[in-house]
Formats: sequence, C-alpha cells, structure tokens
Amino acid sequence: MDMSKVVVVTGGNGFIGSHLVRELLNQKYEPILLLRKNANLDKLKNLNSIKIVETSDYLNKNTTNKLQLFSPLSFIHCAWSGVLGKDRNNNAQKNNVDLSISSVKLAKKIGCRKWIGLGSHAEYGPQKVKTHESIICKPTTLYGKYKLEAGKKCLELSHKLQLEGKWIRIFSTYGPFDNDSWLIPYIIKSLLKNKKPELTHCEQIWDYLHVEDAVNAIIKLKNSSGRGIFNLGSSKPRKLKEYVSIICDEINKNIKPSFGKIPYRKDQVMSLYPDITRIKKAAKWNPKIDFSNGIKNLVNYYHEH
Repeated sequence: MDMSKVVVVTGGNGFIGSHLVRELLNQKYEPILLLRKNANLDKLKNLNSIKIVETSDYLNKNTTNKLQLFSPLSFIHCAWSGVLGKDRNNNAQKNNVDLSISSVKLAKKIGCRKWIGLGSHAEYGPQKVKTHESIICKPTTLYGKYKLEAGKKCLELSHKLQLEGKWIRIFSTYGPFDNDSWLIPYIIKSLLKNKKPELTHCEQIWDYLHVEDAVNAIIKLKNSSGRGIFNLGSSKPRKLKEYVSIICDEINKNIKPSFGKIPYRKDQVMSLYPDITRIKKAAKWNPKIDFSNGIKNLVNYYHEH
C-alpha cells in the first residue's frame, strides 16, 4: 500500500463527499471512509472497493487503532450535520464544531501530516463586494457562525499540532446526488414534470461550480503546500435568472417559471462573488466545466435515474 495515496474521509456519503471519494478512486488513491454506524450509503452505490471504518466517536481507541493500520498521511473532513436550509438555525449546529476539532486531533493521532476541512460561503454573510478570504465575516445563520468558528479553531489546532491545515470555503455547487430541495434540482425536476418552478425574482448574483470541478480542486489543494483559508467557486457569477434561463432552454423553453412567487428571506444573500485567486495559485487549478455543459449532463443524469 502506497501510504501517500491513503486518505481518510469523513462525510464521504454526502453530496460533495461522495463525489470526492469517486474522484480519489479515479486518481488511484485509497480513501478510507470514517462513517457513523448505519450511515446511508445510497450515494456510494457500485463502489465495491471502498474501505469503511464505522464509529460513534472519532477519538475512540478502537477507531484510532483501526485507522492507524492504514497509515494515512491525509485527512479530509467533509462531515457536517444540518446542511439543509431548514436546519441552518438549529442550535444542534454547535455539535459540528466539536466534531471538527475531534477530527483534527484524530488526524494527528493516526499519523496524518495534512488536515483539510470544508467550510462555506455562509461564513461571510451578506457581502456587496468580491469576497476575498481576508474580508470581515458577518454570518447571519448559526450554520455560518459555527462553520466560521470550526474553521478558526481547527486551523489553530492544526498549527499547534504541526499539521498542514487547510479550510476551504465552498460557494454554491451542483451536480448528481444533490438534495432535491436545492434550487437547481428543484428547477430541473419541476420542468421534467412540465410544472412551473415557483421562484423569487432571482435577481441575486450567484456563483455555481460543478461538483466535479470542486472535488478536483480539493484534491489538488491537498497535494499542495498551501495552508490556511481558501475560497472555492467558479468566479463567474451571474444573476440567478440567467442560470434559470439556461436550465429552461435545455429542458423546455415553453415553460415560464413563476418569478416573484417566493419572497426573499429577511437575510437573503443577494451577491456571492468569490475571489478564487488563492486556490487557483496554490492548487494550480482552474474550473473546467461550463455551466451550460454541466446542466446538459445533469439533465441526462435525471433522465437516466
């Protein structure tokens, strides 16, 4: 076993995590999935070669001993409960901070040299300018506040434990296996059923990155010597109405969405414009999948499934 190719992944059964596991396998890595007992594995179907370690406690001695047998050098922490919109102001969000800190401690215990955690654009809160990593964060949800706290504490602990720590603030992603309640899957499924999507006025300026581009960036950043906070997005923001138009053109131009049917939230983020200079330079990475092509492939996926 090539130790440099062994990567521990938490949350590998989630949307981004499952795509990350697939891409790691494609690139001949050996992902070790750290999952809770009875975790839903639907997004990992047909991946017979994956190795899974079940645990209810990251720092349990039995968990540590099992992972040490693989001698991993990298640890990617994707796990986070309460990602959906309806859960983002649930007080249980705080539990994710402790879990993230435990993942850093576990990475050190099992001999890893690198720890990577997934953050969110929600850490920034509403911003009116291009968002650089150094900008003052003003999160408006508990999800954003605890992501911000987790990133700060995990990077500080990584430095203290002499781990190469990286925190990736991910902007909006899309692709197969995404939750049906998110905007793009909702629009596609509505149109495929010949129904009008009910939307806001869609004046928000958003930034969408295909999940395959996202996981490639994560892997390339893992392999780099960069440390600290990194934005991850396409850096090609558009009005949501433009994204919706592209989706409608691909499926059914004759169905006109009901714009304005849904009111904006009180804390509605109207602009997401990430500066991704730092991750492009550190990881030697650029997004490759154009939104139109990404939607074409995603619609085909929904037809097939």
